[in-house]
Amino acid sequence: MIDENGKINFEQLRQTADKILNGTARINILSLEEEKGRARGGRENVEASILLTANERPNGEKRANAVTRQENLLIEYANEKGVWIDPDKFKNPINEGDEAKVFPSPTMGYVLKVFDYKRFSKMPLEFLTNRISLHNYIFPDTAYTLIGFTTTEDFTGRQTFAFIVEQLFVQGSYIHPAERMEVLIPEMIKLGFKYKIENLKPIFFNKDYIIRDLHERNILITQEGNLRFIDTVPELNVQTSGLGGVREYGDGRINSDKSNYSSF
Repeated sequence: MIDENGKINFEQLRQTADKILNGTARINILSLEEEKGRARGGRENVEASILLTANERPNGEKRANAVTRQENLLIEYANEKGVWIDPDKFKNPINEGDEAKVFPSPTMGYVLKVFDYKRFSKMPLEFLTNRISLHNYIFPDTAYTLIGFTTTEDFTGRQTFAFIVEQLFVQGSYIHPAERMEVLIPEMIKLGFKYKIENLKPIFFNKDYIIRDLHERNILITQEGNLRFIDTVPELNVQTSGLGGVREYGDGRINSDKSNYSSF
């Protein structure tokens, strides 16, 4: 995706993104079925994911160097696409969590969230894949749309690279901590997840995914009594996760037919 002059080839990037948005290609991290979650995140989510995947370096690259390289690529992309947003526009949040600040959205019925991705993700590409694309696939009714990039204050007060996403505003109330065992766990079991308790917090998993950080302020109960997961930390369940799961595609739920699409 980088031309002979060291610049992003936006036409090639657009053409490749069209295939993923049309459901005829995938990035090799996710299955074709899971790519629906990436597409739900919007064109910028797809293009940013392709750009970073196509320019990955060998495993020997130091993580700090890889983080800087990925952030710089996204800054170049954002400036060219007009989706770099001045951080001064995000001064008065209406709500705030550990890694995200919440602001009104110009789109009626939605909110904007500015994420300090480093709180739960090591790399920008990891945030795009897990926090946006996998979240969107597993919880489509609270999907994120990536709309831009900016900087925000981290927990030390320093400016750090940030993602701006838009999400449907959910009218509801937070579950009470005492309701976690009575409400949350039965719902996750119904969705096909097992759980274990680590550091007094539940971690949910099946053979495909692990989901963390489902504390009370990340879940809302609607007036109809439905749970809405507004903020999750999902990841693919692989052997290195420590929970013993092995990534599988052939159970009929994840699309295992790799003959009808290309990967990047």
